[in-house]
Amino acid sequence: MATKITTQSFESKTKVWGNIEIFDFFFIGTYTFVSYSLVSMVHEKLRLWYMIFSIFMAVFLTSKSSFNKNRRNFESLYFLLTKDESTYRPFRMREEHEKEK
Repeated sequence: MATKITTQSFESKTKVWGNIEIFDFFFIGTYTFVSYSLVSMVHEKLRLWYMIFSIFMAVFLTSKSSFNKNRRNFESLYFLLTKDESTYRPFRMREEHEKEK
């Protein structure tokens, strides 16, 4: 009797530090660089807060989405903004639409 050997594919993410993957590291770095490039357009008194906000947003966008476990927040936002409204309606909107009829 021949035995069957199955191979499983494992995808391992390259970690830079702790839970930060290499993509997250480059995304945060690029986002911070672009924000720093645009800091001259921000009022002098708000520049520090602008940079703090930009770093916070970069970290938030690369963190795991609480609504879609397999995606990052920036991916969830992309899908939310590009969805086709004519074919998809959330359940609560469908109930409100039916009440109007």
